[in-house]
Amino acid sequence: MESKLILLCYWSNTPQENRLAHLATADQQRELMRYMRGLNEWLEQDVHDRQNEIRGVHDRVDRLGQDVRKLLCTGMLETAVFVDYWTDYI
Repeated sequence: MESKLILLCYWSNTPQENRLAHLATADQQRELMRYMRGLNEWLEQDVHDRQNEIRGVHDRVDRLGQDVRKLLCTGMLETAVFVDYWTDYI
């Protein structure tokens, strides 16, 4: 019983200490929320930027495909050369 009483007295704080601890915790929570909000905004912008980059690459690849098809149709590009070129990279 004595050891429990000593432990209880050891862990009890004064009202002022409790208030200061509560204020410190509240400040830390506010700072964490501010940081998380900023991180979330940055990540959201990064996702949009990367999606735009992917769309740009996709559009350029589509345009390249159209240009190659036009060259093939006009006879300016030999089909055999085109096939040999791409098979080197497959």
